[in-house]
Amino acid sequence: MILSLYRTLRSVYRSFIGYPLRTFWSLRSLQQKVLISSVHHNEDAVVFDYGSFRQVRARRFPHSDLEVLQQIILDQEYGFAIEWVRTAGLEGRALRIVDAGANVGYTSLYFLSAFPNATLIAIEPDPDNYKMLEYNLRCAPPTSAAQAIQAALLSQSGISVMIDRQGGDKKDWSFSVRPAAESTGVNSITVAGILDRAGWDHIDILKIDIEGSEADLFSEQADLSYLQRTRLVLVEIHDDKADRQLIHRLLSRYGFSVEERSETTFAINKAFA
Repeated sequence: MILSLYRTLRSVYRSFIGYPLRTFWSLRSLQQKVLISSVHHNEDAVVFDYGSFRQVRARRFPHSDLEVLQQIILDQEYGFAIEWVRTAGLEGRALRIVDAGANVGYTSLYFLSAFPNATLIAIEPDPDNYKMLEYNLRCAPPTSAAQAIQAALLSQSGISVMIDRQGGDKKDWSFSVRPAAESTGVNSITVAGILDRAGWDHIDILKIDIEGSEADLFSEQADLSYLQRTRLVLVEIHDDKADRQLIHRLLSRYGFSVEERSETTFAINKAFA
């Protein structure tokens, strides 16, 4: 008994040194609730199955992947949006979803798990996060329709951007972008540009968590006509960088009912057919 406990504690220490203890218990809770399965560890990642998604990866500390996994899968940060879609009778449709600020892909997998008929485009500018995003999207079953684009979502396309790692808490989920003086290989894209690239006439779910760049995306000068073609907007507003009341007013101007759900502004297009 004592030897078994020692081995368990040693395994926990080796696997999660540096993480808050609550992160370990979150992973345990995910397993106990059968939200993830087949969990194992290698030198740099935790590997697990999530529903029909096989061998999904979460990088070890100091990366914030496991904390993001907790928020999305265990805490179900966007669970209210899924419930709204189901209540609206849209669950069986081939939904079109944009995950902007996709990080390493857990929100994308969460939506694809709930809506397997959906087509999803994930946008992420940070090169390291983007590599993980691409990998995790490839863990989806062959029938899944998802693609990743390495870009920053802004109000203008084609702007070369650099990753700003100085703000926020400096974790992988809090990197922001700013214009670069020379080419960096990562450019901006607009929502209208995503629609054109995908050949879509509308978006059903537009999730935006872009670490302050929503101040540029939602401004009086920005072209927001794409909102007329968007059913549901989920945006995390960072109050130190963006004007929450202005974003609310702009969404209302385009016919959205707006409410706050925890850290997310939840906006429904009342006029959407």
